[in-house]
Parts: sequence; C-alpha cells; structure tokens
Amino acid sequence: MKKDIYIGCIEVLHSLSPDKHGKEDDIINALSKKAIYVLVKNELLAHDAVRRNGFGGLSMNDKTQSLIASRYFENLIEDIEKNEYDRGLDNKSKYIGIKYTRYAFWLSFISLIISILATTPLPKHFYGWVANMFRTCFS
Repeated sequence: MKKDIYIGCIEVLHSLSPDKHGKEDDIINALSKKAIYVLVKNELLAHDAVRRNGFGGLSMNDKTQSLIASRYFENLIEDIEKNEYDRGLDNKSKYIGIKYTRYAFWLSFISLIISILATTPLPKHFYGWVANMFRTCFS
C-alpha cells in the first residue's frame, strides 16, 4: 500500500508545473485512482513537498524540485521492493527448511521402527524363510 502511495506521489509531482497550480481534478486524473488521492495528498503535505492553494488543489513550493531531483520517492520505492524481495527469499528458505525437517522426521521414524524390529527374533525367522525359499527354488 505504501508503495502505491509513493508511486502516486511521483505522478503528482511530475504532473505539477512551476507556473501552474494543480487543480484537484487534474491531480486525480494523473493518479487514475480517486481513492488514493487523499493518501497521496497527505503524504506530500507531510513531506512538505507541496503546498495547498486556496482552490482545493496543490502547488509547488521550494522543496518540490529538490525532491524530484533527489529521487526521494523513487529511493523509498526501491527500499520497499528490496524488503519485499528479502521477505520472499526468507519465506522460501523457511519453506525448504520445513520440507526437509518433515523428510528427516519420517526417515528417523522408519529407522526407529527398523531398529525395534531388529531387537526381536522376527528378522532371524524372516532370513530363514528367505533361505528356504531360495533352496527350494534352486534345488
């Protein structure tokens, strides 16, 4: 959500020109979403990137050009994208860890069953049965 707001801030800053005041309808058209307009306007006012004019619109101030030139909002978007990418990698590594933990659990469970069966006389009878089968088949 924050990323969409910053993208909207970039669009609004680029739609404003130094000699004209941005009317509210023009800014909403630049954003293509009316729902995000209030959030973008509040974000721009919080960063002191624009000032309100008396007609409900926004106009440029001294800090607007410096924010555009310094790519302030672009850098914030890049930080958000890096965090999203890192979060995705972290989730993938957790999924792989869970997958191999399940595999290790079942492997240890099967080895436990085999070791329990090995302590009983059952393997001795099984090997004897297999030996008798071979003797009867090949004799």
